[in-house]
Amino acid sequence: MLDFGIHRFFVTKNKTMRRYSSDGLSWYTFQALEPHPLRHAVFTRRGGHSAGRFASLNVGHSVGDDPAAVDSNHRLICQALGLSPHRTVTGRQVHGHGVAVVDEAQAGQALPATDGLVTAVAGLALLLRFADCVPIFLYDPVRRAVGLGHAGWRGTIARLSQELLETGS
Repeated sequence: MLDFGIHRFFVTKNKTMRRYSSDGLSWYTFQALEPHPLRHAVFTRRGGHSAGRFASLNVGHSVGDDPAAVDSNHRLICQALGLSPHRTVTGRQVHGHGVAVVDEAQAGQALPATDGLVTAVAGLALLLRFADCVPIFLYDPVRRAVGLGHAGWRGTIARLSQELLETGS
């Protein structure tokens, strides 16, 4: 059982993000999470192998980009963070409220109709994509569990954040 109860949250007020760059990629981490054994990052679109109108670090398979370029971009992110692509779980985001609790069985997979992921498995990376939608990130430092959600307006109306909390409870 995961507990993302309100008492588990910590305020990040007056905390900033730290910027990193390597091999043409740029990403940020939350300084408030640095004391915790949690590898996390928010990548920009800089760098990557996509071309044409996708010329960037595009990580979306559903937008018409070359699948080989997208896969290569995923590998670049994993390499930058020292992760294995086979230890990453993502969702095929549909702007809904589907949330999945994931473990070793889903490693290396893209789960259908999933806009939220929760795991307590150390070393299992969660990856979602955001443009103009709201990222939701939850962390339980006691159980070392994380939740990651992608909330567009439909997901917000469908209470994705509540679903993410309840799935993790």
